[in-house]
Amino acid sequence: MESGAEFEVTVCCSGLRALDKFSHSDPMCVLYTKCGIRGSWVEEGRTESVKNTGDPEWQKSFNLKYYFHQKQSLRFSLYDVDSNSTDLGDHDNLGTAECTLAQILATQENKMSTCIEYKKVSLPLSP
Repeated sequence: MESGAEFEVTVCCSGLRALDKFSHSDPMCVLYTKCGIRGSWVEEGRTESVKNTGDPEWQKSFNLKYYFHQKQSLRFSLYDVDSNSTDLGDHDNLGTAECTLAQILATQENKMSTCIEYKKVSLPLSP
């Protein structure tokens, strides 16, 4: 297996929709990765939940290895955390954004903005 360069990926959002009735959401980001075209989505990790905000800046980051000859897809799934449960089905889906690691690394200053789409996705729901 070829060795890859390691990069730290941090995530922040702005203008997330509020799903709670009397306050903003308590968002958490779950990162999934998929290598190659036929690969399957694998949970890479989760950020902490940030209380009562539509503009979270998570402290938790993700360390990913970049392999030049592989397509490395990233899926950032956002959830409004409603309890201490680790089961994502117990939380409200705020939306999803997808890109590749190469797209992020190709941008100036290695920073990328993308839109979040609200859609139902089928993913493994336990860590």
